[in-house]
Amino acid sequence: MLGRTWAAVVIAAVVTLAGASASADESQLRGTPFEAGPNAAAVPQLVKGGTVRRSSQDGTLTQDDKQRLRALNLSTLHSAAVVLHRIPKTDAARQIARLKKLSQRVDGFAPSGACDGITSDGDGTGVCTGSVDGPIGRIPVRMPVAAKLTESADGSIHLLIHNLRPMEAKPLFSWSPVVAPEHLKVMVDLFPTDDGWLVYTRVGVEMSDHASSAKTISDALLKLDSWLSRELARA
Repeated sequence: MLGRTWAAVVIAAVVTLAGASASADESQLRGTPFEAGPNAAAVPQLVKGGTVRRSSQDGTLTQDDKQRLRALNLSTLHSAAVVLHRIPKTDAARQIARLKKLSQRVDGFAPSGACDGITSDGDGTGVCTGSVDGPIGRIPVRMPVAAKLTESADGSIHLLIHNLRPMEAKPLFSWSPVVAPEHLKVMVDLFPTDDGWLVYTRVGVEMSDHASSAKTISDALLKLDSWLSRELARA
């Protein structure tokens, strides 16, 4: 009888601890994009290493996605995408230090493949060069970029990559603007949990010309997110 009593006590304690843990997890997500709705439902999948991608091209963006994309001050999105995933927390201080270094020297993003080449020309600024499909083949493009890293009081980290000056293309003999300043943005939000970072990435492109190239550009920018995840997991 005594054994059964102790067994009941142990079971009750386990249930209590499990409930406390679940409550703590919910409190960690409060105020983040993962607090409720489809994003919250996706968390178990992300914890197992899964990735969720939604885009304007396939019509899978949620209303919450669209609202958060509008918060980037982009009025007409010719191409937009959202990616959800999780990065294991190996060493938080080292991972944050890696992010800071990348935000200060943007040529560090070169291995991502988002651009054919990235050079740094100052603290957090540089030039991305590449090409897109045009009416007579591949067209060279160039874009001055800037990176900015901010840390919130709740421990979340926010990396913004944007174009300070116009993205330009050279279809024939001269360069012409195709994306106005501040109309191309990548925002990577990392929210800490006990043993990892939940990541909500937004990519938005608003073209001023050659709108048909928007998807090519946004797909290239998504390479930044994939590469950054692998880079931080190794940090």
